Amino acid sequence: MGIRMLLASLLLIIQISLISGSCYANRGEIEIDAGAMRMVCEYRGVRMLAGSTWNTTDCEECTCDRFGLSCCKFGEDAGVRIDLEPNNECVRIRVFCNSYLVKASDHTLDCFSGRPIYL
Repeated sequence: MGIRMLLASLLLIIQISLISGSCYANRGEIEIDAGAMRMVCEYRGVRMLAGSTWNTTDCEECTCDRFGLSCCKFGEDAGVRIDLEPNNECVRIRVFCNSYLVKASDHTLDCFSGRPIYL
C-alpha cells in the first residue's frame, strides 16, 4: 500500500506543477445606500455588488465578494496549453478561451479520435 500512496502523491505533484495561471485582486469599497452598507467592486468602470461572478471576453473569471474584486485568467490565456503540436493532418483552432486540435480537412472532428467535437 505504501508504493501506491507514493505513486499517487507523485502523480498529484506532477499535475499541480503543470497548472499555471494568473490572478489579481483589488479591495472593494463599502457604500451606504438608504442606511444599509454594502460592498461594491469596480471592474473597468462598471460597479458590481458583492456576490457577483462573471467571465470576461479576456478569459478572466471575476468575483466580487466581501473582500473585494478578484479575477483569474483561465484557458490558454492562463498558460494552460495543449502539449501536442499539430501535424499536417491537424490544425489548432481557438474558440473563445479554449484551444482544440481538429482535423485539417474537417474542423468539427477531433484530430486524434476522429469523433465530433461540440464547440
